[in-house]
Amino acid sequence: MAAGGIRRDMRIELLADQARFVPLVSRWHFEEWAGSDPGATLAAWTAGLGRRCERDRIPSTFVAMVDSEPVGSASLVLCDMDTRQDLSPWLGSVYVLPVFRRRGIGTALVSYALTRAREFGVERLYLWTDSAASLYERLGWRQFCQELYQGRSVLVMAWAEPMERRE
Repeated sequence: MAAGGIRRDMRIELLADQARFVPLVSRWHFEEWAGSDPGATLAAWTAGLGRRCERDRIPSTFVAMVDSEPVGSASLVLCDMDTRQDLSPWLGSVYVLPVFRRRGIGTALVSYALTRAREFGVERLYLWTDSAASLYERLGWRQFCQELYQGRSVLVMAWAEPMERRE
């Protein structure tokens, strides 16, 4: 294990390059979040994830891999909140298997997604959360607004490219 509990062999890859894991990652997402979408099906979630697998633009999905097995994911999407289509793009689907949580994998996924967003020319990125605001605040995200979404109150957060990095 590396410092902070992350295994030295943890790496982050594009889901596009690990497409065989789309059904597995989709199942994680479905089991974690489909409860707020009563009409959702696993097949629809899998098809949706399959459409978020671009290599060089948004939408793109990344997977954290340990010992050649996926343990977490994060995506960059154009719209992750149908009630706020005025905001774009978004960080979404940040998920780490429960047995791998609290080892820095989620932080690594978010950092990787931010790096890719910069490469894509993104200066402002949004996310919504109902449970992980403190994590995102530690990573530099700021509260943007509260919204009622899918029947619950969620916090929309924003990340903006620091001024000194802009050209």
